[in-house]
This record gives sequence, C-alpha cells and structure tokens, in this order.
Amino acid sequence: MSAAIRVLLRPQRKSSGPRGSAVLGATLELSSFGAGASAAEQGTSKPASLVFHAAYLETVRGQEPSFEAFATLSGQITLRRSGPRFVLGPDDVIEYSSPDPSPSDPPPRQLNLAFAGAQFEVPPTNLAVRSLRLPPAPGGARHAEIGVELKIAGEVEASVAANDRLDVPLAPLSFFDAELRDENDAPLADRELELRMVDGSTQRVRSDADGRVLVNPVIKGPCELRWIADGGEG
Repeated sequence: MSAAIRVLLRPQRKSSGPRGSAVLGATLELSSFGAGASAAEQGTSKPASLVFHAAYLETVRGQEPSFEAFATLSGQITLRRSGPRFVLGPDDVIEYSSPDPSPSDPPPRQLNLAFAGAQFEVPPTNLAVRSLRLPPAPGGARHAEIGVELKIAGEVEASVAANDRLDVPLAPLSFFDAELRDENDAPLADRELELRMVDGSTQRVRSDADGRVLVNPVIKGPCELRWIADGGEG
C-alpha cells in the first residue's frame, strides 16, 4: 500500500526591481511521502480534484490564515511505478465558486499555473488550466496565502494543512490587455499567441470569442505579442 500523496507548490518568481521579486505563479508537483495510506491505486484511474483555497493577510507574522475554497480542478489520478500521475483532458477547466467578473471590472489578480511533467499529464492545447483567478482581496490585505486540498474519489487525501502553501505578496503588478481585429474589424477569435514580457519570459495565450487577450499579472514594461501558426511558430 502506497503512502498518501501530498501536493507541492513551487513558486514562480520574477525580479520586480530593487525591492525584490514578485510571485507570478506556482508549479504543482505531487509527492508520495505523506502520512497514512493513499486512496490511489496502481494501474487504476480514480476521479481526483485539486481544491484551491485562499486566505488574505495584513501581515505574514502573528496572523493565522483563515482559508476559504474558491476553485476546483478535477481530473483522474493513478499510481505508476514512478509515482502518482494526475491526468487532465483537453477540455477540462478550473471551476470557480464565484461568477466570472464583469468585463467592466478591473482585471482580477491571477497566478500562472505550471504542472510538473513527471506527475501531471496536461494537453499542451489546454490553456484554460494554466491560469488561476484569485478571489478579490479585502482592503488592507498585503499578502495572499494559497493552499490546496487533494481529494481522491470524493475523500480528502491531503488537507490544506498537509500540503505546501504559496505566499503571494500583493505587490502592484501590471497586466496586458488587447483586442485583436482584422482589416474588416472582425474579432480575431480563438487564436493562439505568444506573449514575450520585458524580462524575456514567454507565455502562450489564446484570444477569446471577442478577440480579447488578457494576461494578468505581468512584469511592468514593454510586451511583444506574436502569432503561433498551426503546428508551430508564426
């Protein structure tokens, strides 16, 4: 019987100038060194979900976080000789407990999500699961603490307390927002693009039905948007 599976959150940090670094996202990993036995089985796929929780703090010291669930990512999990494997399909999405914000509202803060290739199977065309929208921050909040709960077949495999937590300083960041149209003023919808940021990092994005491309957050500075042609670079 295998040990319980834990979720690790590796921060994605980028320099934000002389004041330090900004946390733009996290890479998710799975570890089979948790306490107790796992509900996952060798060679058998079971429904599993990652339930994301958030707590907002005015200070990282002396204040106990009060976590609330705000988003769920569901897939299938199995055990292989190399360890646990969480599988997502091309149409899987992150489900949020609150409705999508209005286009007239300020863009919500988001975190980039990456998935360790050794433990996750994510289709490269599924961009919807690579960005996590955070709930609105209350006034006075200076930090967000993000936790995740792993459920297998509806039962808690690893609680928020058993898994890694991600500390996100709420430093002011910028965002990239563009509306793409052709020569006839028709929206360029569902187009895959690459956004290159001022620090040289890149992110693949897709325009929505209205031709809008929104990437949040990004390091403040000039950005370059490039087409990705079918089958490769454009």
